[in-house]
Amino acid sequence: GSLVLCAISTAIGFYAFVPTDYSGVAELGLIAGTGMFISLVCTLTLLPALLSLGRRKAEGPGSVRVSRLMLPRFPELHPKGVIAAAVLLALVALATVPRLRFDASPLSVRDPGVESVQALRDLLADSTTSPWGIEVLAPDLEGAQEMARRLDALPTVSSTRTLLDFVPVDQQRKLEVLTEISFFMGFPPEGSERPAPSEAEVRQTLGRLRERSDLVARTHPDPELAAASLELGLALEAIGREPDRTGARLERLAAALLPPMTSSIRRLERALSPEPVGLEGIPPSLRGRFESRNGQLRVQAFPKADLDDSGALEVFVAEVNQVSSGALGGAVRIVESKRHITKALRQALAGAVVAIAALLWLLWRRLPDMLLVMTPLLLAALFTCAFSVLADVPLNYADVIVLPLLLGIGVDSGIHLVHRWRLGATDLLGTSTARAVLWSALTTVASFGTLGLSSHRGMGSLGQLLTAGVAITLLCNLVLLPALLAARGKRDRSVREAS
Repeated sequence: GSLVLCAISTAIGFYAFVPTDYSGVAELGLIAGTGMFISLVCTLTLLPALLSLGRRKAEGPGSVRVSRLMLPRFPELHPKGVIAAAVLLALVALATVPRLRFDASPLSVRDPGVESVQALRDLLADSTTSPWGIEVLAPDLEGAQEMARRLDALPTVSSTRTLLDFVPVDQQRKLEVLTEISFFMGFPPEGSERPAPSEAEVRQTLGRLRERSDLVARTHPDPELAAASLELGLALEAIGREPDRTGARLERLAAALLPPMTSSIRRLERALSPEPVGLEGIPPSLRGRFESRNGQLRVQAFPKADLDDSGALEVFVAEVNQVSSGALGGAVRIVESKRHITKALRQALAGAVVAIAALLWLLWRRLPDMLLVMTPLLLAALFTCAFSVLADVPLNYADVIVLPLLLGIGVDSGIHLVHRWRLGATDLLGTSTARAVLWSALTTVASFGTLGLSSHRGMGSLGQLLTAGVAITLLCNLVLLPALLAARGKRDRSVREAS
């Protein structure tokens, strides 16, 4: 019966996410919650069969080793002091809750040492290349310019970009400057090149070049340039060393030097002779990225701040949304994802509390006993939130399941302890139930602790929060709950004596 109850309560922690819109954890909750019942079936069928195979023929009093670990009885001996300390710590934890935050950046669950993550962080830090910009649609060109002007006025916007930004401004003055440069360059017209020099003219020119290189090699103070000039002189000398091969060598030299030079000169000439550019001159592939087929135009807004900062990301999106409610883009998607995920967390947490309370009510139909179990659970959830703040481990896309899952896992221990107390246990922390709660929680801590060693930051933070949360829940169940039960036992005795 205890195992069935444990399976149901733990499954509640997982199933609480099934009704939410966060499909990732909804599917996780469905799989893991169902896995609790599959594990229960295996525990109630296969495990007893395996145990029966190794059953001893003769079982005496000393045939089974039972742990005799004794837990300190301080909570039962001094319940008022424990309860007062718990109230004080709860007030301190409540003061930290407003600083609990959800890190909406997808990079928060990535390994920061990976080159791709480092490159994306560099892009986010640069306002001109941020991939998490915001995009707004305008009905026409004038509307796009007006929208860009309004976005530029926002303090969080670094710059905007529209289709008109690809049309150069002040073109007449720039064309005049380029015309002057072209004139002084003295480009020969197409087809008016001089005839190729004769072999004798080439030999004469190379001879003068060799003399100049020898002079530089002897007199220049830079040793590297002098060495290069000497190497050039030796290469020029080698060209004419065998007269019968000089012509072929000169042809190879000309083929290596002249065509690339001629091509570069022509490209420079074309660059210095541009035509005025208008919207019709923008390439279709580029224009199609900023103008739709029905004439709508795209306006891009880039942030001033580093959008790897979750707070700066939200402020950026909020300000742009004040100008245009139809904003799109990477920044908007991330902020909207955060809103839906935090909504799913609140929904799952409320669902888990209600479902666990309903389970306890069906189990005992007594409100005081139900509150005795729920109080340490809710306090443990509060302390886990405080741990997240103090340890600077913000919630992310992976560890939003922590709080509902802690309720489902932790309620088992509270049920067993309260049930043992209701059976008349006067030394609750000295019973086998308390020891079973301790060993069960420690195995759970160990299993979740392995997640904390994961290189995946999302899984790592999930493991850290779950490890801390289960340990805190264990302390609340083994310290606060026995104190509450002891205080209630004393009150009940006082009431009976008075009556």
